[in-house]
Amino acid sequence: MLQKVRDNASGVFVKIILWGLVAAFVGTIFLVWGYGDSRGRAPMAKVGDYVITQGDYQRRYDVMLRQMKGNITRDMIKQLNLDKRLLNQMVAEKLVLMAADETGFIVSDKEVQDSISNNPDFQTNSVFDKRKYLAILSANRMNPGDFESSLRDDITVQKLIQFLGDMVQVTEDEIVDEYDRKNEKVKIAYLTISDSGQAAGVNVSEEQLKDYFEKNKQAFKRPEGREIESLFSDPQNIMKTVDIPANEIKDYYDSHIDDYLQEEKVAAAHILIKVPQDATPDEEKKLREKAEGILKEIRDGADFAESAKKYSEGPSAVKGGDLGEFGRGVMVKEVEDALFKLEPGTLSDIVKTEFGFHIIKMKSHTKALQKKFEDVQDEIRATLAKNKAEEIAKKRLNDAVRGDKKMADWQKIADGNDFTYLKKSVYRGQPVEPGVDLSKLVNRAFDMRPGASTTAIKAGKGFYAIRLIQKVPSQQKPLAEVKNEIMQRIKNEEGARLAREKALETLRKLREGGTTIDKEAKALGVKSANTEPFTIDDDSKGIISIPSIRQAAFSAEKGGFEKVYSGGNYYVFEVVDREEADPDGYKAARGEIRKKLLLDKRTQVVEDWQNSLRRKAESNGLIDIREELL
Repeated sequence: MLQKVRDNASGVFVKIILWGLVAAFVGTIFLVWGYGDSRGRAPMAKVGDYVITQGDYQRRYDVMLRQMKGNITRDMIKQLNLDKRLLNQMVAEKLVLMAADETGFIVSDKEVQDSISNNPDFQTNSVFDKRKYLAILSANRMNPGDFESSLRDDITVQKLIQFLGDMVQVTEDEIVDEYDRKNEKVKIAYLTISDSGQAAGVNVSEEQLKDYFEKNKQAFKRPEGREIESLFSDPQNIMKTVDIPANEIKDYYDSHIDDYLQEEKVAAAHILIKVPQDATPDEEKKLREKAEGILKEIRDGADFAESAKKYSEGPSAVKGGDLGEFGRGVMVKEVEDALFKLEPGTLSDIVKTEFGFHIIKMKSHTKALQKKFEDVQDEIRATLAKNKAEEIAKKRLNDAVRGDKKMADWQKIADGNDFTYLKKSVYRGQPVEPGVDLSKLVNRAFDMRPGASTTAIKAGKGFYAIRLIQKVPSQQKPLAEVKNEIMQRIKNEEGARLAREKALETLRKLREGGTTIDKEAKALGVKSANTEPFTIDDDSKGIISIPSIRQAAFSAEKGGFEKVYSGGNYYVFEVVDREEADPDGYKAARGEIRKKLLLDKRTQVVEDWQNSLRRKAESNGLIDIREELL
């Protein structure tokens, strides 16, 4: 999961100013009810006269978590640096506001008022309700002036970026070239020479081991370490003795009532008949008639899922049109408006969106529901018991360590308090206990003087206190200890060298002619294979899932030979066939390709412009970011 998110880390998670998502600026403030005014918080960044407070950042951070709908955790956000990217994105927005100030770009009062009055959060029966508007602001400790000022900034950013994007155009030649690039296919025959396969046949002598050791002694030194002893206080041992009074459970429920609000959700399926952006009125009419015919078939008894598989042109067709379960704000407005009016098991009429004509089926509808106290009291009891057990575990450990005025035997302290005692040498970057991240303890040990001890530090599943016994100097490991490691290193290095030599020699023979992939594979004792025809973007399976192979294959002529190294393997291949893009498919694909090219070009223009604004501001000393507050 983490790798998938990492692969997309430059996409929707962090490029908040992507075309098509730009309207999210105006919606941001409506997603964060409950945080109130952020004035008085420490500034995380200053951009000219604009300030980004910790409160501003926290609201946007929580919006990001909500938009991911549980698909990303706080730890994953840290690993992917999404927290830093989010802060930099907020800085970019302030730079846009500075540019708007300098150019006299103005958002009128009417635009702000229209945005407020058209927002469903402030409406009753689809009509703006001023009392509701003021009540919501008051409940969230916000006043209309501050709210409308923030909204004006959001609209300014949206309009200025929209203005930039509207200047970008896509030519017909660009669309044709992209269609050809995406739909041309190649087929390759290949053989694989692996580093590990070559290493398996390498023999290593005692002389080689000794020689390698002498030449690389620095690589086999035990790093400087610290000998420590630790006490571990486990909250799990206390949990069973903790009693939570009923009134505390009820008080917690009352003060966290919003945590137990079940979001309104629907499960739905749809059939999509796409309408190209450049379709004529007659073409659009025929496509609507096609959708109406499908709808009639279903209402006459045809199975919806089978009809979706047969007719739908959307990505969910293979799943019978199933869209899964989701809440409001996920689907395009036209689909959402039609869907949430349906009863479970019923069908919509034809719904027109920018993508085409939809037939929607409501499968189930879970209303927004406040969970009853009786249904969640056990869950709350467990939460409060865990919190209380942690408080007790931490206090017991702190009392024991703080009471140790005479450097007592920690083993005896452990035995008398139901702590776990450990004594060992620790090293930076090396685990202390399998499967438990105690790097915080190790780093702390390296900052201590011998004899010093800590109070309770939360790490792993509980609380640790450590005492530094002594520093452990760096030491040279003896050959006997690292013999197997050296042997494997020599095998790996020699295997990689042999694999490269054989791949180069094989490529030379193939290019000179008189031999084939199959013949060379047989001579090398490796397997050869052929792929099915694939496109430049086809990453479905096997070696074509490797981007560098696809890139090399499409850069070669038919009958050409290439070599690619990836993941410890050399792939030597021949392009045995090339299929040009089918011109008959261009008309149907044109609209989507144009939309994608326009999105990419507009995004690039906005990013380039933002980067130029940032370079200028940094050169003038107008940006101050405090990443240590993240």
